[in-house]
Amino acid sequence: MIPGRAGVAIEIGGRSFFLPVERLAFVAPIRVTEDGQLVLARGRLPLLRLAGRLGLENGGAETSAIGIDGRRGFYAVAAEGVRWVDASDSADLEPLDPDSLWTPEEEEKLFSEAADGV
Repeated sequence: MIPGRAGVAIEIGGRSFFLPVERLAFVAPIRVTEDGQLVLARGRLPLLRLAGRLGLENGGAETSAIGIDGRRGFYAVAAEGVRWVDASDSADLEPLDPDSLWTPEEEEKLFSEAADGV
């Protein structure tokens, strides 16, 4: 963790992760999903459920979508909660590196499926 960075604390499976503001695209409520995608007024984005990927218990209370600026485009991760944290609070959180969560093959498939569905 690099101390002194602002961002968001993302609550997933009873743990809190830090996403720096540089990677944050948006925060929105999860209202409508279809075929693994978050449906927004301006389109659809892949919605990834990180609890299972991280081996954490999923209580089904994911109500927030955190938009992430990824290597191949924007996508969202589902979270139980999200809050803004300043530099002094960020040092106590586990870092979340979105690029390390997916293999290049998974990411390519994710975005090719999103393009096919639009």
